[in-house]
Amino acid sequence: MSRTLPDVEEPGHAMYLSRTEFFSAAHCLHSKYLNDEENRKAYGVSNNMNGYNYRVKVTIKGKQNVIDELDHRQLDRDVPYFKDRPSTVENIVLFIWHQMKKCLPEGILHEIEVHNSNNNCVKYLGE
Repeated sequence: MSRTLPDVEEPGHAMYLSRTEFFSAAHCLHSKYLNDEENRKAYGVSNNMNGYNYRVKVTIKGKQNVIDELDHRQLDRDVPYFKDRPSTVENIVLFIWHQMKKCLPEGILHEIEVHNSNNNCVKYLGE
């Protein structure tokens, strides 16, 4: 069954782009409005110094169909961008970069990272 891919210029489905970051920090739950005993009762063991490893995820919403264009495709055959260039992970990251640049205001896109295995990835910063 032949399937026609959407034109790259067509608006896509709503996409959510997320970025996850990690940081480690310590804190002690303690209110300056309570005395030491009241703080111990209110916060229990959390009134002592505690360390945590935090994960922060930021998500933006936009219209883009880059993933739809790539997902479950035979890249060399189904995606016109790869007709005249090899579908290396380096070229995949460039393709996604160029498609995202079309949809975002100037200066918003900073980095695209593509993993092709658990151990390997390519990052591109537009340089």
